[in-house]
Amino acid sequence: MADDAYAPGSGEMLGDPEPAAIIVRALRQTWPWVALLAVFALLSTGFLLLAGISMLVVGNLGGLPAEADPFGIGRWIGLIYVVLGFVSLVPLVLLTRFAIAGFRVTDTDGLESASRAVRRSRDLWVGYCILTLLALVAYCGGAVAMVATMAVAFR
Repeated sequence: MADDAYAPGSGEMLGDPEPAAIIVRALRQTWPWVALLAVFALLSTGFLLLAGISMLVVGNLGGLPAEADPFGIGRWIGLIYVVLGFVSLVPLVLLTRFAIAGFRVTDTDGLESASRAVRRSRDLWVGYCILTLLALVAYCGGAVAMVATMAVAFR
């Protein structure tokens, strides 16, 4: 079964004689895309912080008079945006670390630099999973708060 690419011991794939070369090449081809995602994350974080700070400064929703927003909801929403902006720095840092590790993968130290990049990739995905779980908890808390607010308002 010499044609079986999945046979034990067949490390040749895409013309490379060993699996290490495949891993190194794949990681070197991945880092520009990860860096692009990091730039998008930086822009998103900037917009979130800008929107949040704007709402904190203005303080009301769309220029409504103070009696239309007695609880200062606009400021609270602005504060939430600022918090989300700072939380979104976590994936930005993780993406940047992975992109740098992928950029540093070289042919000379091959597996050593590739293993660093894979560890950074693991950190990235663990961070995303933790943030996703935190977001789900926050959504559930928000839903409970919304139901409680409606129950108080409509009793």
